[in-house]
Amino acid sequence: MSKRSTLFWTLFGITISFGVSTGSRTLLKISHRGVPLDIRHVPRMMAQALAASDGTVQSLSQDDLDCERCFAQDEMVYDLKALGVQIIDSSCPAGQNRILNYLRKANHMLSIDFDCELDSTVSLHPTFTTDRTPCTGGNPALGTNDPGSSCQRNLQVINLGAAFQAVRSAGRTRKDVVLAISDSGADMTHPDLVNQFWRDHSNNIGYNFLLNSTNVTDDFTDEGHGTHCAGIAAAETDNCIGIAGVVNIDGSAPKVKLMILKFINATGYGSQSDSLRALDFAIKNGAAFSSHSYGWFNESDIMKTAYKNAAAAGHLAFFGWKRGGQFGKCAGVSVLLR
Repeated sequence: MSKRSTLFWTLFGITISFGVSTGSRTLLKISHRGVPLDIRHVPRMMAQALAASDGTVQSLSQDDLDCERCFAQDEMVYDLKALGVQIIDSSCPAGQNRILNYLRKANHMLSIDFDCELDSTVSLHPTFTTDRTPCTGGNPALGTNDPGSSCQRNLQVINLGAAFQAVRSAGRTRKDVVLAISDSGADMTHPDLVNQFWRDHSNNIGYNFLLNSTNVTDDFTDEGHGTHCAGIAAAETDNCIGIAGVVNIDGSAPKVKLMILKFINATGYGSQSDSLRALDFAIKNGAAFSSHSYGWFNESDIMKTAYKNAAAAGHLAFFGWKRGGQFGKCAGVSVLLR
C-alpha cells in the first residue's frame, strides 16, 4: 500500500450490478412439513408418490430425470447446513429452469415448500477521497501511538475510548473472538495485520472460494478492498504503524482475530453463492461476527433466509445497507504504509 495514502471509504461497497445472473449455480431452500429437506432425498420421495398413485399422476419427463441424475451426484450439490441452503453446481446440465419445473412438480406431488433462484452477481464500488492532512503523532484522545490514528476522528465521534473503558470497568471475563472479513481477501504480509489473523489447525488464515484454495491474497486494485476492511476493523493498535483498529483500540488482550474469506475477484465482482459459502464457512469455523462490504440489487428470499438462520445460530453479520440498494455512509481510515 502507498506510503502516505489516507483514504476515507465513504462507501464500503455499492452494488453496481442489478441482479445480473452469473449464469452458473442454482440456489435452493426446500422443506417438507416445516422440516428442511435435502434435494437428494426428493427423487426417492417422488418415486414413492408415483408408485402409490396407480397411474393417476403424470410420470416424470426426461428433463425431470436429468435433474435427478444431477442430484444423485454429490459433487453437484453444496450443502450449507449452517444456513439451510443448498447450491447446485454450474456443471449440472439441467439448469435452473428445469430444476424449477421439477420442484414445482414435487410441490404438487409431495406438498414441499421451496425457493429456487438463479445465482446472481454481487459487487464492490469503492469511492475514494484522499485526505492530504499529515497523520502523525498518534491520538492523545484515544491513547494510541499509531501515526494514522491522529486522523481517525471517526473513532472519537463514536466515543470508542469511553466504550472500551466501560467494558474494562465492567469486570467481566473477556475472550478472543473471531471476525470474518468476507470480501476480496487481504494483504497477508501487511505489518498492521500480520499479528491479527485467526488461524486454523493448518495455520491458514481463511479460504479462497474463487479458487477453492487457502490463498486469500487481496488483488482488488493496488490498494485492495478486503485489506482496508480488515484494517479498519482490527489493525494492530499501539505498534507505531498505520492506524488503530476499531475493535482492538485499547491494544490489550483479548483480541478480535480476523478470518479472511475471499470471494470477490480482482475486478470487484463475486457471486451470491460464494458469499453464502463464505458465511457458512465462517459459522462452522467459529466466527462470531462477519463483515460484508458489498451488495446486490435483486430480491432474494434465499439470501434473507440464510442470514436469518445465521442469526439464529448466534452469528452477527454486518452490512452497510439501506432500502433502495444504496449504502449508508460508513467512513473509516485505511491501513497505512506499503
